[in-house]
Amino acid sequence: MGNSDENMPWLPLITLALRELGGEARILQIQRRILSMNKKRLPYNWKANVRSMICRYSTDSPAYVPGNPDVFYKSSRGVWGLRHPNDRLYGTGETSLLVTVVTELTNSEVRRLAGDQAGLENLLRTKIAAKKRLFRMT
Repeated sequence: MGNSDENMPWLPLITLALRELGGEARILQIQRRILSMNKKRLPYNWKANVRSMICRYSTDSPAYVPGNPDVFYKSSRGVWGLRHPNDRLYGTGETSLLVTVVTELTNSEVRRLAGDQAGLENLLRTKIAAKKRLFRMT
C-alpha cells in the first residue's frame, strides 16, 4: 500500500467528498470538497490524481482498470457519482477488501486522517487485516 500505489489515499477522500455532496457532483465540486477537507498541502498534481482514481474505478471510463471494483459512475460530462452509495462491497481479493474498508470508513476517520497519508495507510492496513481474519473465520 505504501509508495507503490500513491493514489490509494484518494479513494476514501473522493468517497467522502461525494457522500457529502449528495452522492453525485461535478469533478470541480469534488476537488473543492477534497481541498476543504485536507489538513495538509496537496501535491501539485492532486487534481489529476482525483480524476485518475475516479476513472480507474469506473467502468464508464476508458481508463477503468479491469479487476478494480466499479465504485463510480459517470452521469454526464464532468459529473460523477457513487455507483452504490449505501452498499458495502464485499470480496476477499486485495482490491475488493480495500474498497470494502474504504466504503466503511466513517466521516470522522477520513476527516481526522485527511492529508496524513501514512496514518490513513496504516488505518487501511489494519482494517484490511481484520477483514482477512474475519473472512478466514467464516
